Amino acid sequence: MSLLRTVSLSMELIGSGIKSEVAESLVKSSYSISLKKGELFHASVEDAMLLYVRSGCLVDMLQVSDDHTASSLLWTPGFITITLPSELNEFERKSTTYQCLIDAEISVISSSMIYKETAKYEGLMRYVMQRSSEYLYASRDMALMRSLLKKRENIALRLMVLCVSMEGYCFNLTMDEISLISGVSPKYCADYIKDLEQRGILKKGYRTICIRDLERLMAEINPQVLAFFGNYLKLNKNK
Repeated sequence: MSLLRTVSLSMELIGSGIKSEVAESLVKSSYSISLKKGELFHASVEDAMLLYVRSGCLVDMLQVSDDHTASSLLWTPGFITITLPSELNEFERKSTTYQCLIDAEISVISSSMIYKETAKYEGLMRYVMQRSSEYLYASRDMALMRSLLKKRENIALRLMVLCVSMEGYCFNLTMDEISLISGVSPKYCADYIKDLEQRGILKKGYRTICIRDLERLMAEINPQVLAFFGNYLKLNKNK
């Protein structure tokens, strides 16, 4: 299983064994959506089966009860995710909600186009099913990590993900947003960020976090967790 970043939507599709003409047709049919920080995007199965993040960052919000949602995965440039049909979705959601963490541009492919091209090429549905499986495993693994890791590890892990998968080392983040993606209270986040700043690992500005020492930030996380997380993305920012 791998959710590793890809260079482009067409390269992701072709690299997964989909015929180039089918991939080209899907890319041409896709439409773009621009999201600003804080905006919510409700991706219905009908309108948005495949989502490709071209820039920015989205937070996958899971409805864990009637009155409570929790953040799950972070989707950054180069990732492609999926909105699952209800019969394939163990969370029984007919839509997926994303919150924009950093201004984002995404490409969307509708289910009608997927089914149209599947009639011509059966391998496309195998690809969609594979992405569905990967999505469910990744959601489960992130939920398990949240419950098993120490609070500071949850914070460090999310900051590390942003740093290794985004351009640059500075990000527009508030304590409330760090709390959202880590599942840790804003007060604890502020105290831990202050500790990291005092140790020279990062620098906090007005609504800004700059990572100064990625290697030492990663050292805040259990090595076994880092090794496991390597299944999902490259941990070296320069590669």
